[in-house]
Amino acid sequence: MNSNKWLSWISLNLAIIAVATQRWLTLVKSLDLSVPFYQLLKIRQAGQAISFITPGPQFGGEPLQIYWLWKQQHWPIHSALLAVGVDRFYELWINFGVLLMSVVLLMNTSCGIGTLEASLFWMFQTLDLPLSAVMSVIALMRLRDVITLLVGLSCVRGLR
Repeated sequence: MNSNKWLSWISLNLAIIAVATQRWLTLVKSLDLSVPFYQLLKIRQAGQAISFITPGPQFGGEPLQIYWLWKQQHWPIHSALLAVGVDRFYELWINFGVLLMSVVLLMNTSCGIGTLEASLFWMFQTLDLPLSAVMSVIALMRLRDVITLLVGLSCVRGLR
């Protein structure tokens, strides 16, 4: 590969890391926690480095991420667990969705079962499961906010 292709791949990987960190930052903010982007990027990359050198393809650096959020950012341990857990949940479902789409696309086109249009149709049909799971989690997070508001309002009315 020439240097332009290397530069393109490195740029793409840096963009993916930035987007993943921004996703985690958005999730953290939805939990009413605060951490600067750069700190979260450092914590995320340290966890990824540990995951890279430990056995198993997905997990390994999460205890370090939880520890750093607890120790450096002074978060309660349950908040650190929730922040890391929700981010990993999203990442696993995204990976699963891409894998499922790829398998369906390859099965339909390489085996001569259908046309590219049919493969794309089935690929978007398989997206329904991971997308439904993600949307359910988002709905539950919003529902938690509504329930908290209603409980708060009923407590305020009870004080009058």
